[in-house]
Amino acid sequence: MFALSMLFLFPEFLSAKVMETDNDEHPQRYGIEIGGVEITSENYHDISAANGFSAIVGGEVYFEPEAKTLTLVNANISSQADHAIHIFSYNDTSRGYKIALKGENGMFSERKNALFATIDVEIFGDGIAYFASEADAAIFTDGSEGMQLKISDLATIYAKGKKGIYSSDEKEDFIVTNATVHAIGTQGSLFNFRKIVLENSHLTLPANGYIEGGSVMTRGAVCTLEVVIEPDISTGISPVKSNPDKSVYSIDGTKKDKDFNSLPSGVYVIDGKKIVK
Repeated sequence: MFALSMLFLFPEFLSAKVMETDNDEHPQRYGIEIGGVEITSENYHDISAANGFSAIVGGEVYFEPEAKTLTLVNANISSQADHAIHIFSYNDTSRGYKIALKGENGMFSERKNALFATIDVEIFGDGIAYFASEADAAIFTDGSEGMQLKISDLATIYAKGKKGIYSSDEKEDFIVTNATVHAIGTQGSLFNFRKIVLENSHLTLPANGYIEGGSVMTRGAVCTLEVVIEPDISTGISPVKSNPDKSVYSIDGTKKDKDFNSLPSGVYVIDGKKIVK
């Protein structure tokens, strides 16, 4: 009876309790999961196995909500049934996410993707990241038209799975800027993007590989050998591998549909050789 009287005498007490309950039931969502556990305003201060992120088996993981940056420091993330890292954006789609690499990091998923993203993601930093999936793509994007997956700033990534680095429907762009990428997949190593853009970087493997649209190809088919992209060292011009059929490519690896003579002035790649027109 006393407790009921308190509620009538002090209605603000009831209001405060309701607000507190609402906040508890509706924490702010940031649109990112680690091993199937969502990062929210309630737990982002402590992203560790001890705080419910059981997929984190080593190293350190931090998230800065304002910068939308996930930092991995010698992190080891391993999930059996979920994506190791899932970035999907809950509310704010005006800007993408960043993954900062420090030290050597490993992301593994047995049944899903090591990294699955449906919004822009940039992986950067002077660290290394290994992405691996036993049953699916190591890195998979499934976003809206023009979504970008970017590897930059001297980052080094390795991607291995049934599909290496893969886009679902040729809507997303894969961009490498002064970074190193190794990708291999039994069903395709780096493929199905809207386009692949190499900035201060170039395709070095496979020896007979070339970029056609949004895929790395060999002998007219999607490449299933190891694909290696490395930073340019001095020239700033990407020696992109060409198709043996004498097709014409821009220096960023884009195949040109027009005859060479009808193209505007510039630097092109024909049969593995840079030609200035």
